[in-house]
Amino acid sequence: MPRKHTLHEIRDTAGRIFEVYCPPNEKEAWRLARHRIWATSNSHVGIRRILRTISGERWPVLEEEAIYITALRDGAEKKRASEELKRQAAAGAPERIAKRKAAEDAAYVLRVEQMCIEREIRRKKLEALDARLGRHRLLPNLPTYDPFTNEWV
Repeated sequence: MPRKHTLHEIRDTAGRIFEVYCPPNEKEAWRLARHRIWATSNSHVGIRRILRTISGERWPVLEEEAIYITALRDGAEKKRASEELKRQAAAGAPERIAKRKAAEDAAYVLRVEQMCIEREIRRKKLEALDARLGRHRLLPNLPTYDPFTNEWV
């Protein structure tokens, strides 16, 4: 049966409190504290935190802690900040969506106007070609061959 690891509290004479995660063995906990062997994650054996008792303070003050705990705290702060940014971005989203829609509508109107102008120019060009060649076309939208320029218009 595997031994369960436990969190030990080792107090030294300098007023420090070591939180050590290791097998249920005081001797092993003292060894980890004495040699300053830090835990690399929450399931690894080693020191979690070093606290110091200060006279006049109600609770011990954090002196040092394992890197993975600091990293977890930093990660949580970054996550909180990113969620706040997402909330702020979502708050301004309706105005940005309305602006983008207005810009897209204006661009669409310009494209439609440009297409109408190009269609009118093409129609006039075809009418001029038909008048020059003396043709009468039943379907004015179909392309026709211009023998003078050797191209289909």
